[in-house]
Formats: sequence, C-alpha cells, structure tokens
Amino acid sequence: MKWELMKPILTDPNANPPPIIPSVSKSRPPVFSKELTALVTSEYSRVRSAAPLRQRYLTFPPNLSLRADPSSSEAHTLGPLSKRLEVNFRWRYFTRVWKKVYPPLNVFIRDPSTATESSSQEAASSANIRGVCLQGSNIFEAIENVVGKPYPKRQTTCRERKSTRRDKVYSMEPVRHPSRWVRRRYQRLLGRLPALIYRQDANAATGSYRVELSAMSLLNALPRPLRQPEVDPDTLAWYELSKSEPSSKLGVRNTCTTPSHNRGTA
Repeated sequence: MKWELMKPILTDPNANPPPIIPSVSKSRPPVFSKELTALVTSEYSRVRSAAPLRQRYLTFPPNLSLRADPSSSEAHTLGPLSKRLEVNFRWRYFTRVWKKVYPPLNVFIRDPSTATESSSQEAASSANIRGVCLQGSNIFEAIENVVGKPYPKRQTTCRERKSTRRDKVYSMEPVRHPSRWVRRRYQRLLGRLPALIYRQDANAATGSYRVELSAMSLLNALPRPLRQPEVDPDTLAWYELSKSEPSSKLGVRNTCTTPSHNRGTA
C-alpha cells in the first residue's frame, strides 16, 4: 500500500537528468521531486528514527565518496570513482530515504487570497499539479471527523430541547466517535499521515510545497488557547450581559466571607 501511495511522487516528469554512464540509458540518477523534497526535509513526515534530510544531500548523498566529484582532491589523488558504483550508491541512498517517509493520502491546495483549502481532483487540476493515489477520496477528513475537536460542542439541556421547535433546521456537524480509546488510536494515526500542502503564490509562476500535521493529531502540540472550545451563543449572551449589568443584578453573591472557625485552631 505504501508503494502505491508513494509511486506518483517518486519521479519528476519535468526533470530528465542525463545518464551517468553515457552508453547506458538506465544509469540516470534518481530525482527528488518537489513533493518528495518537502517530505524528506520535514520532521513531520519522517519516522522517529530518521532525522530531516539536509538540502545538500539531495544532490550529493552522504554515502557517496568524494571521488565522485572530479574537482575534489580525492579524485585527483586516488582517481575518479567508478560510474557504475556512483549509480548504485545514488539509487541505494534514494531508496533508503523515501522508505523512511510516511506517505501522504492527498495534496491540499491552499489559496491564501481566498483563505480556502481543498483536496479534490478539480482543485489539483486547476492548480496544474498532480495528485497522489487517494486524491479526492476525503479519507483524511473522515479520520479527522472520527477524532473530532479537542473540545466538543456543549450538549443542550432538557429545557433547551423542549423549547426548540421541531421544524427548526439544525446544522449537521460531524459527530466524533464516542469511544475515547478509538479516538486516541486515530489521533496516533493522524501523527503518521503528513498533510502535504501546496501553497499557491500570486506573485510567482508556481507554488511551493510544505508539510504540516493535523491540528487533531496526538503529536501536534498546539498552544492551549488554540485548543479552547468555541464560544456558544448562550455564553456570549452572558458575557455581554455581565459587561452592561453589575454583579448584584445578575444574582452573583459574594462568597468571600471570613469563616468563623479555622481548622487546626484551638
């Protein structure tokens, strides 16, 4: 399954490097596409035992001898490295690197001008980019719906349910799974599903890729204010009333009274 998800981004159709061995067409070096470059250089999409890849390793792998560079002192002293060995070293490193990457389920196209984000096939086609294997399947969004928000919406009271009309239209919001154990398992799964973001730039000819984690992931340590629940209309009404009316009219009693007996006193 991982191979099917990673296969579309393991090649770059716009890059066609010349073969290292001129007489052998299969000796072309591997190419890190823009999508794969964003994945291997991000800490969110790598397994825990693998650190983010450095930019210079994309063109010259660390397992490759300096003799592969004709201008190096090692090449002048010991002679150039065998071209066949260079091909093997480059492909071996490329395979080892991409296998340590968590595969993305789809590419999210983000438009800063309209503050919108979409993972549909139509959005990818309009942005002139390629999608991945499960592009437009909404599986990522379905997993987030199972987890739900960190603070669910407040349940209505019995009096509120009786006072509402039956013909009232309610907004159908996704309901998270009732089992906390299941939600935690899916939160861990979201930590292994990097969100590949394509950010469109109006000032540039092409956009750029970046990797993010879902806000509902177990590994995403959001600041505490961002995890607070949204203010419901009832709480907002009480807040507005508290600013306009004194506390005595709201029925708030002063509870800061001095006790007549203290514990531990004679």
